[in-house]
Amino acid sequence: MKRRVLLYVLVAAMAAALGIVATHAEAADPVQMITVRAASSTSTTAVLEAWQRPVTGGAYVRMHAPIFARVGAQGVGQAREGRAVTPVGRFGLTEAYGRLANPGTTVPYKVLDWSDWWDGDSNSAAYNQHVRCGGTVHCPFDPAQSERLMAFVPSYNYLVVINYNRWPAVRYAGSAFFLHVENGQATGGCVAVSQVDMIWLLRWLKKAYYPIIQISVG
Repeated sequence: MKRRVLLYVLVAAMAAALGIVATHAEAADPVQMITVRAASSTSTTAVLEAWQRPVTGGAYVRMHAPIFARVGAQGVGQAREGRAVTPVGRFGLTEAYGRLANPGTTVPYKVLDWSDWWDGDSNSAAYNQHVRCGGTVHCPFDPAQSERLMAFVPSYNYLVVINYNRWPAVRYAGSAFFLHVENGQATGGCVAVSQVDMIWLLRWLKKAYYPIIQISVG
């Protein structure tokens, strides 16, 4: 959920750099896969489906009825700072956070407090990463460009990080893309579902299955 409206312009060369270096989660043949399909590049809603294949190989089987999802207020496509666009592509799902207790996922999960931030400052060394700071610990980024995660209710009751623009993070390419609880509105670039569906997804996701999310149009 990227509510910041920053007027940055990416140079053409940077667009090519948005093919982020794949982690094992993106590169491997995953056992679990979430697909998010928007009807068009301007759609603000999408269909989310959860798929799983046998660990030994074989075809993917849908594990749940199709789920209604909300996506970026400016659609689905090329994401960057200042645009409420959900990024197209295939991304790992390797960490989760929430204002509420872990509902039963084996994906690494941290309960949030008011020291938890997501760094959205493109000039920061920790751009597009989770940072703990505040109080006696100086925040090494511009808070106005970043998200204090506890403040987003109910959206961040539960969230899974979508590994877009990470390792390395390209400046201005976009930050804070999550799968999270919906609030009844289009998102700032995240994928959002009902809290009931989010709890089901978290319980279903397994760290050992290297889950990924595939976001597409059409």
